[in-house]
This record gives sequence, structure tokens and C-alpha cells, in this order.
Amino acid sequence: MMNNMVKKDLTQEIGSRMSGNFVCIRDTLTIREAMSELVRQAGVHDNIATLYVVDAGGVYAGAIDLKDLIIARENDRLADIIRRGYPYVFANERTADCAERIADYEEDSLPVLTEDRHIAGVLTAQALVDSAMGHVRLLNDCGFDDICISVKCSRVPVNMTAYRMLHEQTDYPLHLGVTEAGTPEMGVLKSAIGIGGLLCMGVGDTLRVSLTADPVEEVIAAKRILQAAGIRRSGPDLISCPTCGRTKYDMIPIAREVERRQKFVVADR
Repeated sequence: MMNNMVKKDLTQEIGSRMSGNFVCIRDTLTIREAMSELVRQAGVHDNIATLYVVDAGGVYAGAIDLKDLIIARENDRLADIIRRGYPYVFANERTADCAERIADYEEDSLPVLTEDRHIAGVLTAQALVDSAMGHVRLLNDCGFDDICISVKCSRVPVNMTAYRMLHEQTDYPLHLGVTEAGTPEMGVLKSAIGIGGLLCMGVGDTLRVSLTADPVEEVIAAKRILQAAGIRRSGPDLISCPTCGRTKYDMIPIAREVERRQKFVVADR
């Protein structure tokens, strides 16, 4: 019974998950006309960070970032700022596949197209939330309630939005993380923002830092994020000033040496 229920949910078409909250403009408009159309549609739709573009026949042609439209000169061609390669999904694709697609792209939302490539709606962080809650309902229907939810993706803004939405909708514990965050140099930064930011808002119960590195580095990064968020003390906090015109000595090596030594200091429990 459980296998059949899971199979049915995973094969559900994304058309049932999409949102109609988006702005769509024609590629034949001028910059001035496009701005006027944006203002008109924004009275109904507040999802305006990305504008979706169609041709004269209503066929999807690409997307425009709001910032690009704002800084465009009045006599510029709209066609010059259209992102022709902007990713999309089809309405008849599986919900699970489309939720994963958001994690693969550096976009906050994806247009959902019909078979004839007309825009039917958009897929946002809500899709991650809906997919997660759909699986929660499956487990609940089978009498299982010992659940921890995770909707990790590699796009930090989408990741944080999805977790905040889940936090408002359910009391189940949330497992935080930014999946496939990358190497330590960028991965720790993305995790600190994506995980630490949520923790500071009171969102999240468990976490995992995902790095392309030795797993030990993941643990060290996780402990530092917890300490920076004021949740767990694994040692003293190092407070050191930035270098500026008031600096009277070479402070950088001293700060680094203090940091090295404090690694051996364990906070009182």
C-alpha cells in the first residue's frame, strides 16, 4: 500500500503545484512599454523579480531580471535584455523532478510550460514545501508520525524561503542544510548564511553542512555556525578590529595566533 501511495505522489504532475503569481510581457514591447506593463500587472501579482517573456503567439521566449529592465535605457531594445536560455519545466513533468530542478538552477522561480510552450504558471520555493508536506501526509496516512523534514537545495534564497514557509506550516522538526554547497571556501559561506540565518530566526532543529571536503571540515564548520548563532559555545569568541588608519601595530598575525591557540580551549559546560 505504501509503495503505491508514494508512486502516485511522485508521479503527480507539476501543474497541480504551480502558482499563477507572475508577470508576463510580450517581446515586441519597448522598454517604456514593458515598464508600463509591469506597473499594471504588479497591482495583481507581487512576484516581479523576474519577468517572463512570450512572443506574438504567446510562446515562451525567455525571461528578464527586474534590475536589468530598470537600468535599461529607454531606447534600448527589449530583445537585448531577454535571457533566452532561462530554464523552464513542463506542466506534465513529475512533481519530484521539478522540485529537484529548482535546486539545480541559480533561479528563484521557474516558468511552467504547456506542451505548446505557453506559460501556465511558475514554480517557486512553494513547490519544495508542497512536495515535503505531500510526503508528510503520505506517512501520516500510514500511521507514521516520527518525522523530521528537510528541503535542502543549493540555492540559498530559495532554501531559506522554503524553510521559513515550512516553519510556519508545521510543528515537525526541520533538518537544515544547503545541499551541494561546494568547496570549503564558498560552501562554508553559503552554509553560514543559509543555515545560520535560519537559526537566528528560530527556524531549524538539526543541521548538516555539506562540503566537497573532508567530513571533519563539515563538523568544524557546523560547530562554528552554531557558535556564531549563539546556540552552542565550543570555545571563546575572538573579537578583533578591522585594519584601518587607527591601527598602530601589525594586528593580523597576532589575531591569527590567538585564533590558533584558542582552538585548544574548550568552553565550560
